[in-house]
Amino acid sequence: MIEARGLSRRIGSRVVVDRLDLAVPAGVVHGLLGPNGAGKTTALRMVSGVTPPQDGTVAIDGHDLARSPWPARASLGFAPDPPPLYDALTVRQQLVFVARVRALPRVAQSVERAATRLGLAEVIDRPCARLSHGWRRRVGIACAIVHDPPVVVLDEPTSGLDPAARVHLRSVVRELADAGRAVLLSTHEIAEARAMCDRVTILRGGRVADTLDLADPVPAIRLTLRRRDAALLDALRALPGVDGAQPEGDDAVRVVLAHDVRDAIAAAAVPWGLVGMAPVDDLEARVLDAVTGAGAPR
Repeated sequence: MIEARGLSRRIGSRVVVDRLDLAVPAGVVHGLLGPNGAGKTTALRMVSGVTPPQDGTVAIDGHDLARSPWPARASLGFAPDPPPLYDALTVRQQLVFVARVRALPRVAQSVERAATRLGLAEVIDRPCARLSHGWRRRVGIACAIVHDPPVVVLDEPTSGLDPAARVHLRSVVRELADAGRAVLLSTHEIAEARAMCDRVTILRGGRVADTLDLADPVPAIRLTLRRRDAALLDALRALPGVDGAQPEGDDAVRVVLAHDVRDAIAAAAVPWGLVGMAPVDDLEARVLDAVTGAGAPR
C-alpha cells in the first residue's frame, strides 16, 4: 500500500533523509523510530506528498505520488503534529469541512463514522480552540480518516498524551490495521513502538540504522553476577540455543537466545555468583545500539 524507494531530502549541505526505502502492506502498522532530529517527520511529509522528495519515488495504493497525485492523495490520510485545526470551528464543523474538501458523497455519515471511531461525542460541538492537547490529537486523526482511506500516516500520534488517551489512540491504530489499512507512524518512544507497531525502521541522521519485525522479537535475558570474566562469556556462548553473550556494565551479561534455555544458562552461570536473571526488551537494546552509533547506518 505504501512503496517508497530512495527518498532523500537535503537542507543546504545537511542531509535530512538519505535514500530511505519503505514498504508498508495492508494490515500492518509500521513505525519510524528514532530520536528527535532523526528525519522521521520529513520522511512522513515526503510519503504524504506535503514535501516533495529531491530524489526517490512514492506510490500510495498503487498510484505514483508524483505522476498521479490526485488518486494517490485520495487514498491517503495524514495526521501531522500538531494537527492543523481551525480554532473558530467546532469539532463537527472541522470534520464537515474536511469531508467537503474531500468531496465525499455522504458527508454526515462520514463525519459520524470518524467521530465515533475516535470517541469524539463528548466534544463534537465544542470549538477546537477549547480542546486539550489530547482531544486535538484525536480530532486531527479523525480528519485524516474521515474519507476512510486505505493508507494512514500519523506523526507522533501519542506524544504528550495522558495514559488513558494513549491507550485509546493505540487501540484506534490497531483497529485501523485490523480493518486492512496500511498505517505508517513515527515515534521517539520505544514503549509506544512496542505497543503499536508490527515492524519498525530505526532512523539515525536521516538514514536507516536498523529494521526490526516486532511480531517475533528475538528474546534476550540479562544476568547479574558477583564476578564476570572471559571464561563465563565463552561458557555461555558455547551453550546450544544461545546466539550471543555480551558484557554490560560492571557485573552483567546480556544473552541472546535462539531457544528458551534459561535453566541451562542459570546452571552455567552459578560458579560466577549468579545474582539474578531478567528478560530484556531486545527492541530497546537494538534502538540504543542504532542511535548511539554502535551499528553503522546503511
